[in-house]
Amino acid sequence: MARRRTRGCGIALLVVVILLVVGAVVADRALDKYAEDRVATQLAGIFRTQQRPAVDITGIPFLTQYAAGTFDRITVQGGSAELAYEQRTLQLNRYDLALAEVSQAGSGYRVHRLDGTVELSYAGLSDLTRLPISYGGTSADGRGMIRAAMSADVYGRRGDVVATGVPSIDPATQRLQLDDVRVTVDGANIPVNLAQFGVTLPTLQLPHGLTATSLTVTESGATVGISGADVTV
Repeated sequence: MARRRTRGCGIALLVVVILLVVGAVVADRALDKYAEDRVATQLAGIFRTQQRPAVDITGIPFLTQYAAGTFDRITVQGGSAELAYEQRTLQLNRYDLALAEVSQAGSGYRVHRLDGTVELSYAGLSDLTRLPISYGGTSADGRGMIRAAMSADVYGRRGDVVATGVPSIDPATQRLQLDDVRVTVDGANIPVNLAQFGVTLPTLQLPHGLTATSLTVTESGATVGISGADVTV
């Protein structure tokens, strides 16, 4: 009889433990979902968009991250949005971001490390470089090209220069570069490079201290790889 009672108590204790564990997991996931919804709402305001981004806060258990006030990793994906900075507005077609060690900072967030990509229209790329840029077709090896318009002194007089080439970014200087360049001056093809005209292409001026790591283009727009440390958004 005593053995049956002992066995019954053991089973009851096991059931209680299982229920407590299940309850803790359910509570952990519920709080995680609540935090994701809250971050998505706040980011929608930051990005000036009616469409809330998809937010995933990773790491288990979530409760310990919440108690510490720092989230190990947050991924954010969204569509059309606007990012205001320096009295300017940058139009994003899409963004895909990975944020590491994220903590609340006032009405925004402090991010120890940010990596990802943003897709821009050519108007947005032109705004970043302060240079009129449009799609320039594809190179012989199938890479996307841009067409950049500028003015320069050519053979002693000011001329309208259009450079078409495959774009890239120098990570060290953030300067726009062009490979396989074709140059026209006042509509005429000139078999020279931009350096011979003393033309220096501009740098990308990204907000929040971010740096560009890559640049590729298609007919629909430009994809810029970005990274940053100790970023506040």
